[in-house]
Amino acid sequence: MSVPAAGQSPAATTLRPGDDAASILQLSLLDSVWGRPVYSKVRQSISIFDKQMSGIGHYVRGGRGSGKLKFELRFSAHDHLNTLLQVCDGQRLLTIEDNGQQRTRVEVDLARIQAPLSRNYDSVTDPIVSMYLAVGGQAEVLRKLCQMYQWTYVRNGKVEKTPVWLLSGSLRTEPPQQRSLAEVDIRLFDENKSGLLPTHVEASIGTSDSEFPFWLHRLVQTRGPAEPSPSGRSFSIRVLTEWATPVAMTPDQLTSDIFHAPPAAGEQFSDETSRYLPPQPAFQAQLPAPLHH
Repeated sequence: MSVPAAGQSPAATTLRPGDDAASILQLSLLDSVWGRPVYSKVRQSISIFDKQMSGIGHYVRGGRGSGKLKFELRFSAHDHLNTLLQVCDGQRLLTIEDNGQQRTRVEVDLARIQAPLSRNYDSVTDPIVSMYLAVGGQAEVLRKLCQMYQWTYVRNGKVEKTPVWLLSGSLRTEPPQQRSLAEVDIRLFDENKSGLLPTHVEASIGTSDSEFPFWLHRLVQTRGPAEPSPSGRSFSIRVLTEWATPVAMTPDQLTSDIFHAPPAAGEQFSDETSRYLPPQPAFQAQLPAPLHH
């Protein structure tokens, strides 16, 4: 596999024959952290307990390793509205969830995660470094996918008219050799007795010659009722998430107000930064230092 040169976006990478699904997924992770700014619509549908829910929203990725993002999703459920908001100005990620009965507010201090990491151009080609920087939004989804599932198959396909690689994977029983080791990563492999954890996934990722190389367009997560959990029970589940119609954003479109959270109205945030901190000694990472010509 060819990898990006120093300072080059992972989206510029091309694949040679023989590269596997796990390698493509890692390049998607790299692009989610270091790639160009993008706006997309988000659609999600969930089928569980013989019920279906559908949600819509949007996603803004600040890109270039900035950590900036805004992710909004709204679900109609019975007589109330479920909402999810994630917003990060590059320094603090805020997550606000409201299911009609309970409202949670969580914060993660990105500065504390990045503080022990030094500047290094190799950061943009290191999937482990990118995992530590993949906090919130689509990037954190990819962080989990890289570690939780064994990727075994890849074939060519299309999402609407966009050429994609269709990657198939199944739930791991043991952690992969290449992984990040923050608490949030280690807990991915805690025993799950709920019978609700998806066991199979299919990811649709833009090919290297598509308009948005390595963009995660579509993710299908499923579990069958015949797949018992450690508790001996299981449920039929299907979750479809689409990051649809991506559009590249220009610097003048990335105004600071996009990445500002709404007023807290006196509510307190629960600090979960410690769950994302890399172990010591920290990896060499952070934004590449500017080049001087």
